[in-house]
Amino acid sequence: MEDFVKETQGTPHQNVATVTALASKVKRLPSYVPWSRETLSYLDGVVIHDVEAIARTRTALASLAIERYRLATGRLPEKLGDLVPAYLDAIPQDPFDGKPLRYKKLVKGYVVYSIGEDGEDNGGAEKNTEGHSYGKGTDITFIVER
Repeated sequence: MEDFVKETQGTPHQNVATVTALASKVKRLPSYVPWSRETLSYLDGVVIHDVEAIARTRTALASLAIERYRLATGRLPEKLGDLVPAYLDAIPQDPFDGKPLRYKKLVKGYVVYSIGEDGEDNGGAEKNTEGHSYGKGTDITFIVER
């Protein structure tokens, strides 16, 4: 537990890498400490959910800035950098890799997205329609259709 607390004091994307590494340590704990194994095995999920919430908040923030830009200019920005500094102080970082959030125009609107837990840019692919958690092959998206 001390390792977990100490090691998760970094940026969100550093914390994801850290808890992944710590999860393998937890799996190697001896079987005579079942309570520790059980408790610690859930901590990586807590960090991942926290980072997902950060991603959702940052994509919403960027989308609000896009809407303010659209209202002022009558068009969508070409890139998120067009929003700086008038609508955003800086492009929000993707908490899963520390790079700027992704943005792309769609036929009827746009999507702002984070690569999500799988660490892959899936072009703004949303989670499945049943509303299950984010996973491989999906991104954390904020889509605006017009």
